[in-house]
Parts: sequence; C-alpha cells; structure tokens
Amino acid sequence: MRWVAVGGGTDRDGNEIKKPKELEIAELVDALCEKYGKLPSEIYSESSELLRINSIVHLGKKEEKK
Repeated sequence: MRWVAVGGGTDRDGNEIKKPKELEIAELVDALCEKYGKLPSEIYSESSELLRINSIVHLGKKEEKK
C-alpha cells in the first residue's frame, strides 16, 4: 500500500505509483451511489451500460475544463 503513504508519483526505479484497482472501483461505486441515491448492491445489479454512460459523461467534463 505504498500509494497510501505517498499519494501517487513515481518510485526510485521510475515506476508509477498508482491507486490500487480496488480503491478505484470502490470510489466509482461510492460516487454512483451518491449520484443516484442507491445502495452498492443496487449499483452492482445495474447493467454495465451505466458504467459506459458514466465514462462518457466524465470524458465530456474533462473536455469542458480545458
């Protein structure tokens, strides 16, 4: 869990220190729960189309910030 200690960056060998995949998934599920007012079990039971739509919306918001 080096990411927790340093919050990202690169190590001395030049390897990127990334968030653990489990944390990224947990953050996504938590954000979707908050956004749609649903429990994690409800989010998990949704179609993968929800993730696709969310990704597209996120990409659009990145473009607007530039």
